[in-house]
Amino acid sequence: MSDKEKTGAHAAPVQPKPKHGRRIAVALIAVVVLLGIAYAAGYYYFGTHFVPGTTVNGTDVSNLDEAALAARADEAGEGWKAALTGADGFSLAVAASDIDLTVDGEALAEAAKAETDPAYWLYDLVEPQEIVTDEAVTYDEDKLSQVVNAAVEDYNATAQGPTDAAPAYDEAEKKFTVTPETPGTQLNAEAVEAAASEAVYELKDEVELTDDALVQPKVTADNDKLVDAVEKANGMLALDIPLTANGKEAAHVTGEVAAGWITFGDGFAVSLDTDAITSWANDQLAASVARTDETHVYGIDAAAAAAAIADALQNGKTDPIEVPTTVLQELPPATEGASKLGRHIDVNLTTQFARMYDDGGNVIWYSYIVSGNTGEGRSTPTGTFAINSGKGRNQTLVGMDENGDGEPDYESKVTYWMPFVGNAVGLHDASWRSKFGGTIYQWNGSHGCVNLPTAKAAELYDLTRVGDKVIVHW
Repeated sequence: MSDKEKTGAHAAPVQPKPKHGRRIAVALIAVVVLLGIAYAAGYYYFGTHFVPGTTVNGTDVSNLDEAALAARADEAGEGWKAALTGADGFSLAVAASDIDLTVDGEALAEAAKAETDPAYWLYDLVEPQEIVTDEAVTYDEDKLSQVVNAAVEDYNATAQGPTDAAPAYDEAEKKFTVTPETPGTQLNAEAVEAAASEAVYELKDEVELTDDALVQPKVTADNDKLVDAVEKANGMLALDIPLTANGKEAAHVTGEVAAGWITFGDGFAVSLDTDAITSWANDQLAASVARTDETHVYGIDAAAAAAAIADALQNGKTDPIEVPTTVLQELPPATEGASKLGRHIDVNLTTQFARMYDDGGNVIWYSYIVSGNTGEGRSTPTGTFAINSGKGRNQTLVGMDENGDGEPDYESKVTYWMPFVGNAVGLHDASWRSKFGGTIYQWNGSHGCVNLPTAKAAELYDLTRVGDKVIVHW
């Protein structure tokens, strides 16, 4: 027995080398080989066929070869017709004969296949090609244009056109806003022709027009010039401009007043209608501005007032504006010292002009007159008198019987009667006269009364009170 046997020791067994690594390597090689075979098979197949998902002029040609595609194209071209519809009842039929359409299927298929590369067939499976070619489809573009334009023109004759976005005043909001654009239903002939042309190349038999084929508004609500114009106009509406006349506040120009004056021109340029401002000034300010002194009648200079208001609005000014005035009439010379006599009516027979003064010596009424006929010795009596209780409306003035025929020499109906010498001589309207002032009194004067234009007589009648002094003089 050896020493090792005696001690019980044994020699270590020899372990076999692992085989799984070799198996993995073999498997990988097999996969690569199979993939290579699959790729090669695909390369070979798609060298003559189209990859699934591929389209030619919008038509799916998956797995077709050139011959199949050529046959399909030739068939589609024979007797081709397409219907274009949409846009609220629009319909257009186009046939191959209308536009001299011809299709060379073989050339189309050849041109389409030339756009492919079988080396990339795997990539094309993931991202299919969309091939567009016009090599084999021909037609008369002028004829297509004529067919389309005739149909669109006929349709548009009753279709609703687009409306541009525009500024508008919102009465409820008291400001300008943007009215959005609307497309309408009219068609854009160029867009329809483009859709028809696409249908020809793709040999489609139906085309539904989209909203893109409609005539589009030229101005949309987000137009920068439009938005800026509305903002500028609303800036004017935010102003409050005081107007003064004769040292007193006469009116205010506020947004509600100014809104009717703001206009929008070409390119949405904001401007002001000065004619409208002038009319407003005459209507709203004239009474506050009008005044009369002993020598002149002053009234509003409406054009100058409009220019000043427009300047303030355009430049954002809010300082008070003194309303400009102008001389409307130069009056005959006033009686010296008449303004110091307090409330009275001054009748100047020399100038044939009468004025009424208030207690402060201000002229509150004036008019040309026709007094008594001096050529017949009927001059209006002079002196200091007073409006008496005979004052009244719608009176009949009855003359004396100087000719002895037993009848009054005249009967005159007047609307405004203001007697100051009994009930025989007074101031009154004379509707039968067309002119006053000057020297009329010398040859065609009254029987002694002071004749007035009807409107002036009405004004004086409203101003006078029984007891008001009347001073008549040369």
